[in-house]
Amino acid sequence: AIGLYMKSGQLQLPLSSVVEEYKVAKCRTVLLYSDSQDQRVREAGVTTRAGRKFQASELVSQAKSMLLIRDIIGATNSGRQGLGSSHFHQWGKASKKERRAMVQTEVRQLEE
Repeated sequence: AIGLYMKSGQLQLPLSSVVEEYKVAKCRTVLLYSDSQDQRVREAGVTTRAGRKFQASELVSQAKSMLLIRDIIGATNSGRQGLGSSHFHQWGKASKKERRAMVQTEVRQLEE
């Protein structure tokens, strides 16, 4: 466990959650650069350094492709779940902010 210190005490986090937050943060910066409204920022080719074993751009592309596949498949039911009982966000109809949030949650699910 890693101890993060604050004024009121010490916060204990397991190492896996710290690594997960690090990867999500790196993926968030990749998304901010690639989905920027400014054309020069998008085309600048900014790369984010994340280490030897982890490439943030590859993880973002993997998460986007999984979301596209999920959009093609559609809303599925599990067990005795009825139609319309779960909320399904479509990738094609989502705004940029929603897409960024969807990719971040997908990266979190990939890390678990």
